[in-house]
Amino acid sequence: MESSAGARSGAAEVTKPKIVAEILLFSEDGPSTNKLSGVDIDFKAYQNLKKMAPYLGLPNANVVSDFLKSPEFRRHYDSLYESAIQPRTLREPNSKGPSLMTVQNMIIEREAYGDGKYSDPDPNMKGWQDADHYSLCLYQLCVFNSTRRNGIFLNRKMSTTEKHVRIWMCIVRATSDANRLITITKAQKRKSLSIDEDSSVRGLLDQPPSAGLFGDNSGTRMLDIYSTPNKSRKQYRFSSPQSTLVNKPNNPMRSLDQAAREAAQHVNDPFLGRSLSPEDPSQQGSS
Repeated sequence: MESSAGARSGAAEVTKPKIVAEILLFSEDGPSTNKLSGVDIDFKAYQNLKKMAPYLGLPNANVVSDFLKSPEFRRHYDSLYESAIQPRTLREPNSKGPSLMTVQNMIIEREAYGDGKYSDPDPNMKGWQDADHYSLCLYQLCVFNSTRRNGIFLNRKMSTTEKHVRIWMCIVRATSDANRLITITKAQKRKSLSIDEDSSVRGLLDQPPSAGLFGDNSGTRMLDIYSTPNKSRKQYRFSSPQSTLVNKPNNPMRSLDQAAREAAQHVNDPFLGRSLSPEDPSQQGSS
């Protein structure tokens, strides 16, 4: 009886729910494992600030966000972004940066034998590749956060590799945020340009037809026969050059026309007389 009771009590202890602090600091997969140790980090953890918190030893998502915005992080990440990430994004929008393993190997090669390529206070960046800038950022962030008062790794018993994978997660997250901001900015610019174009078209359509169709670039209004009064329009459209010349007193065509009318007066031809003489409205009414 006692042995069975002991077994039941042992089973109860195994299934005992974890408190909030344990949930933040320990994994629920298999035996309890401190997330501040080890290098097995969920590759999607960077997508959620809350999931990043236990890996960094921070209490919640808000503190993680504050860390990513802090001078302790930005002073080194901003240099990486300006030197490598932004130029690569502009040059090849869908390209990816180097892997963590590549960066770690470069740090080992350049720092393990006293070369001090990335630990130099004023490193010579001539001929550097993207991976060099990533290595510099990762190395300096790990040192800074391990030795400074506000560092997230201060007084924590962690290996260099464990620090690398956690800082790398922060670099990936910051890059994702920067790319998201670029996408939003581009969308807003396209929307703004579209609104400006629509406004220009509406402004053109709101103008009188003659302003857009019969105006030259200098602003001088061109002749529009459809905007003239009816009488002037009729004269403009149907008056002929010949009738204008005939009305001049000294024009030869007027003399011939007058001579023809005078000859018609002596010929008993009503049709000829009507065709060469001005029409009499009173005669039109009587006929």
